Amino acid sequence: MTSSIFSVTDGLLRIAGQVIDTPFPVAQAIQAEDRVIVRLEVPTGVVKSGNVICYDRNGTLLWTVQESPHGGVEDNPFVSIKIDDAGKLTAEIFSGVAYGINVDDGMISVSGFRRF
Repeated sequence: MTSSIFSVTDGLLRIAGQVIDTPFPVAQAIQAEDRVIVRLEVPTGVVKSGNVICYDRNGTLLWTVQESPHGGVEDNPFVSIKIDDAGKLTAEIFSGVAYGINVDDGMISVSGFRRF
């Protein structure tokens, strides 16, 4: 198992002991081998759909997720991220559409839909 290369305290991200400047507070962060995948908490009233970003183990920004093409609204941020036991990264938008995210480049593909 890989040891943790990051920490989050009060919405601030630290990687390798350095505070990383993010455009919004960090809502969630997970490690995928030597990368840190971050979901930002976009404030109400701010339009920002690409709110999942990835950093390397040194804190260098690698990518910003491709925005969701679904939902019918301009503002459609991701509300959760997770990595399954096989190492697959997924993110979900509020409407219930789940996307697989390529950890190498942030490109998305639909992986499921959850009805409420």
